Amino acid sequence: MWWMVAACREGTVPNFPIGPVQVSLEPTEVGGTALLRASGVDAVVLVGDDDRRGFRVPPDGLEVVVQGLLPDTRYVAMAFDQSATLDTDHPDPELCPNLDVVADAPDAWQGKWLVVPHRWVGSDFSCSVVYDDTLRPRWWWVGEYDIEDVVFGVDGNLWFRFDSDEIEVRDPTGALLRAYTIEGRDGGIPLPLGDAHHELIVKADSSFWTFGRVLRDFEVPVRNGSEETEVRPVNNTVIQHVAADGTLLRSLDVLDDLEPGRGGFEALSENRGGADFLHGNALVVLDDDRVLVSLRNQDVHLMYGADNVLQWRFGDPVGWSSPWVDEFLVADGPVKWPYHSHGVDFDPATGELVVFDNRVYGGTPYRSDPQDDWSGVARYSVDEGARTVRDTGRLDQTATGKLRSAIMGDAAWPPGGPVLGTYAWVGAENDVPNQAAGYGQRTARIVTWAEDQPDLPLRDLRFWLPREQWQPGGLVFRSHLIEPLAP
Repeated sequence: MWWMVAACREGTVPNFPIGPVQVSLEPTEVGGTALLRASGVDAVVLVGDDDRRGFRVPPDGLEVVVQGLLPDTRYVAMAFDQSATLDTDHPDPELCPNLDVVADAPDAWQGKWLVVPHRWVGSDFSCSVVYDDTLRPRWWWVGEYDIEDVVFGVDGNLWFRFDSDEIEVRDPTGALLRAYTIEGRDGGIPLPLGDAHHELIVKADSSFWTFGRVLRDFEVPVRNGSEETEVRPVNNTVIQHVAADGTLLRSLDVLDDLEPGRGGFEALSENRGGADFLHGNALVVLDDDRVLVSLRNQDVHLMYGADNVLQWRFGDPVGWSSPWVDEFLVADGPVKWPYHSHGVDFDPATGELVVFDNRVYGGTPYRSDPQDDWSGVARYSVDEGARTVRDTGRLDQTATGKLRSAIMGDAAWPPGGPVLGTYAWVGAENDVPNQAAGYGQRTARIVTWAEDQPDLPLRDLRFWLPREQWQPGGLVFRSHLIEPLAP
């Protein structure tokens, strides 16, 4: 039988029935996902167009959540002489963004899939989609959720971080397992340090890292760049490592390592009862439990040891005093510093450091020579032993020229993979406002570059909502390259 051939091709060995044969294939709440059950046979095969998968059936039966199904496809699950069918849906065109492939190259992602959490600006509508390496949607979650990030956890669950600064954990079918909420509202597990914002890193034990918020009095300048200071409440974006049960495992109060009376642009803006003095917005947690943190409104990145002791600072040292300035990595040659940056990635084995450089203001209040404000991925090489940093270039050429993304964004450079930059908040291309091109006010761009071809994007994607559908447009704060969803 032809299905036996298909099964063998997928590495399973079909056999004669060992009991009453049953097979079922049911949709779940999550797009591109189905619940497959089989019993009474050794193997079951799932086929849909060019997607073919085989599964061993344990003696007590198989129940597995299959992810990454093709949209608008008829799938057939076959177990001996029994079969079940499922016609898959597709991402809702009324809620999901349009995708323009502005530039493309074969094997741009080297077999990886892309997670794109897209959200309507100023709305709770969001459409999170996973695209395969040929840009076909293979997973989606759509609805009235203000989702800013989606993480496929090592624990096999789906982790959603919301703009409302809370977290939900769902199983692969979409069923809610638990939520982490502010002060435990709506029956959720209380977040130890107030909120959960900007970052979500999920560990294998289902613990997670994120930022919190704690009001604390601190000395700040009375105006940007002023030497006159005052003490006022500061919205302290502390770092928290939280266990699955909500227990606080580790915290970092980075305010302790900032210079009193010194702040960057927007450090004095009001945010939830205090000055937005730090605006922590990105984390990297290394295998040795060191933590690298980005502070947007201080224009600095801080590296901490596993003992919470500061090891070095990275950023523009102008405007910092001793002893704080003495802890900065020293420039090895000319360096174009990042300003008001967001996502960060660091490989301690190679010293490769990338940040998404928003370049808002093109400098700090302590510089009299503001520079250009084109956004992009800034690359550096860090020698931790010598405590130096070298500028290794910028990835800011897209298929439509340079872009500005004033807020949010992301940068990632996985070992052996391409560099990925997320322009979260684009308002114009080639000086043409988005609305003049028929888009909403904001669009998002996700661009992939090869390390040795900084002026030629491998893949350049535009995500947009029509102007007449939603005038403010849409955004993508974070995006990730992941392994193909399985099984």
